[in-house]
Amino acid sequence: MSDYNKIISTINSVSSSYSYSPDPANLICIDSSNNRIGINTLNPDESIDISGGRVRAKDYIFIDSSNNTRELKDIINAIIGKIPDLSNIRIV
Repeated sequence: MSDYNKIISTINSVSSSYSYSPDPANLICIDSSNNRIGINTLNPDESIDISGGRVRAKDYIFIDSSNNTRELKDIINAIIGKIPDLSNIRIV
């Protein structure tokens, strides 16, 4: 493994004659034109766009927003289940 773990770059222009086909399931895309970062997507739609997989962060809970059919009680129960002191509480 390399000692380098950061990519820091400023790109002033991109040549239209340059061609590169990355693996879209294994990449990080920095879209400096739109100030967006994409993980596993070549075309990020949001400031930070993650395609597939999980997001973890200490002290934060992220909910899968792609499942719009979930009821509020199910979302609240999922959050409560993540908090050890409240794991025995359920909303019905």
